[in-house]
Amino acid sequence: MILSLGILVDDPIVDVENIHRHYKLQKEPPLRALLTAIDEIGPPTIVATFAVILSFLPMFYITGMMGPYMAPMAFNVPIAMQLSLIIAFTITPWASYRLLKKEYGKKHGEPFDLKNLCLIASITKSWARFWSRLRVAADFWSLYFWPSLAPACWR
Repeated sequence: MILSLGILVDDPIVDVENIHRHYKLQKEPPLRALLTAIDEIGPPTIVATFAVILSFLPMFYITGMMGPYMAPMAFNVPIAMQLSLIIAFTITPWASYRLLKKEYGKKHGEPFDLKNLCLIASITKSWARFWSRLRVAADFWSLYFWPSLAPACWR
């Protein structure tokens, strides 16, 4: 499921990034820049999507105990990828044009000045501290508490 979600959003993300790049260049009007951006990444996106689809097709031939578990993935992922490709060439450009045309021509500051970088560093440090404490608690729980219950379960 997680693999499929990551693969699904790949095509539209590539579209939006390239559209945004063309909007920042401001060499063409917004609609023309959008069409140029989509034309620019169309063939590589199609080839990459079909390469992923082809990589999932051999899962149809898995036999044994894993066969019934892999067959739905071999069927659903290629269909989802095709729909993602269709969305990347239809809905994503339309939505990008509607949502980003107000941003065309605006000057934006640098996204990572020193103040933002310090804020991101402090947030990252606090999250790392939180997860390391949680990991220590989970290690304690799994190493000391659960084995102490094992003799009671064996009665």
